[in-house]
Amino acid sequence: MDVTSSMSMGWNFPLYEQVTTGPVAALHYDGTTTSMYNEFGDSTTTLTDPLWHASVSTLGWRVDSRLGDLRP
Repeated sequence: MDVTSSMSMGWNFPLYEQVTTGPVAALHYDGTTTSMYNEFGDSTTTLTDPLWHASVSTLGWRVDSRLGDLRP
């Protein structure tokens, strides 16, 4: 079963009428199987790891602004 999901959250503090700032955190998970090959002609089943997965975590600070309908 291939599973890919992500979740993010944050908090916005208003600085000015059109500007907010605050911390953000995100987690991205990819549980799909790999499909690798090599130049020696080995079978792809020998290179597929059923326990392989990847995850990326981010933590940061964001500044958002708005100029009419535009968000630079």
